[in-house]
Amino acid sequence: MLTKKVIIFGPFVGEFGWELLFWQGWVKKACREMYVDYYKVAVSYPGREPFYPDVDEFIPLPDYLVSKGLSARNYICDGWIDGYPGSALRYRWSFITALKDVIQGRRPHKIAIEKKWDGPSIFPLVTTFCDELNQKFSNKGHVQFISPWRMNEVGDLHFGWRNPNDLKLFGRPSNVIKIEFEDQILERIRPTGGHKFQSLDSKSKVAVFPRRRGFRREDKNWGEEKYRKLINLLQDSGYEVAILGDKNGAYFVNNPPKGVIDLVNIKDNDRLNSHLQYLTTANYAIGAMSGATLMSLAAGTPTVIFGYPDEQMRYHHENYLDTPLFYVSEINPAVNEVIDALKKLDTYLNWRPIRDLI
Repeated sequence: MLTKKVIIFGPFVGEFGWELLFWQGWVKKACREMYVDYYKVAVSYPGREPFYPDVDEFIPLPDYLVSKGLSARNYICDGWIDGYPGSALRYRWSFITALKDVIQGRRPHKIAIEKKWDGPSIFPLVTTFCDELNQKFSNKGHVQFISPWRMNEVGDLHFGWRNPNDLKLFGRPSNVIKIEFEDQILERIRPTGGHKFQSLDSKSKVAVFPRRRGFRREDKNWGEEKYRKLINLLQDSGYEVAILGDKNGAYFVNNPPKGVIDLVNIKDNDRLNSHLQYLTTANYAIGAMSGATLMSLAAGTPTVIFGYPDEQMRYHHENYLDTPLFYVSEINPAVNEVIDALKKLDTYLNWRPIRDLI
């Protein structure tokens, strides 16, 4: 028997940072203003419920998708169709492409010469899952999908991902139309549950994001030994340290440093809630430029981020809560530089002075 219309937001298969900045806030707005009388469903990676407090049901991506070790890229994934988009082997300038970027108000980008993703095409797997979802909810009423991996027109808003005719052009930024901040409701991200962990309430707490990616943008990775040294210095100073991250994108999988609270090697269903539970009590967070460090800012945790100088303004702009942030303008800083940044952030906030770490 038909009950009401069903709106399905997703499946979201893209980057964590894009889900945080250019998707979940619009889903909040859509649920509260446009689809109030619908049965509302959000579909994303396992454990992402905190992004979608307004839906009637959250459904995780199935194992036959997650088990592929998806390399997410904006609203889609690497290997979307026939291995493209892939990992950049090198870049070259195209005058025509750069001119189009400037005319359309985008920062000019070089064209990537890509190495194909070695794995199955992701798009057919996603459409198969959509068919399963449509069948699951068809008894409730008419089912409508709004998926960011295709072009959407909702009222006056146009957003999503364009499918180019040439597969080798998949990775071009011009194929993506993101949802801007002014079209969203962006709020502090709060936990809705969480993994139980033993925390020492008497200590000040630091969350460390040991980012590691293997297929694309390895240049953002900081060395594992640098993370170990950073963690050791913090612990020697009396700080409690937790490591946060995804097993597909972090160091210390199955070998966490001694004495840390390990929130990397936990179940996917518990991951985001557990990270948020810790971040709500942490004094600071530290990590390389990534969507994860933007999440710590969205949780309200003062954060030290290190990355490329030309990305600094973007990180301040995308810090939509104006959480205290110290950005180290170097992609591969020395450990002592990161410690110094933490000291400066601590001084700025006038919190408990950090003990001498070096």
